Amino acid sequence: MSKTQDTPPPETNVLSDVDAIAAEVEAFYRAYISAFNREDIAHWARSFAYPYAFVSGRGLAICRSEADHRVLASPAFAELKSSGWSHSEIGFLKVWPIGNNHAMVLSDLTRYKKDGSLLESGRFCYTVRLDGHEWKIVTMFTVAEPFLGPGDFPRRSSQ
Repeated sequence: MSKTQDTPPPETNVLSDVDAIAAEVEAFYRAYISAFNREDIAHWARSFAYPYAFVSGRGLAICRSEADHRVLASPAFAELKSSGWSHSEIGFLKVWPIGNNHAMVLSDLTRYKKDGSLLESGRFCYTVRLDGHEWKIVTMFTVAEPFLGPGDFPRRSSQ
């Protein structure tokens, strides 16, 4: 192997305290969901590292640019709003720092209708990295029922 393959690139803007990394990532994720709830597509779009990947049982989707993300997000928001959605709430949330500038997030999200009734709930996983001075989503995927995903944490009923 060549030296470049044996030696990982130097990490920049690294944090050394695991608790500090977890707290930063949790704050980032909460701001990401808050932007989603406000339908602040510009802020929401800045939460991703481009290209980023969405993985599902149906395959892999790669979003290559912020412009592509905005094109995909607009119809998704319209569809969500037409279903009666008013907001999403974070239930269970777990952050695993896996490097000085890299972490994994597991989150249970519940979406509610305008009348307060349950629209849907789901479990999502993300990998994030520190990109300069901001955390960014690199990959995201859903955890299908009845599977629990990383950590085997039980799902809590949202109803």
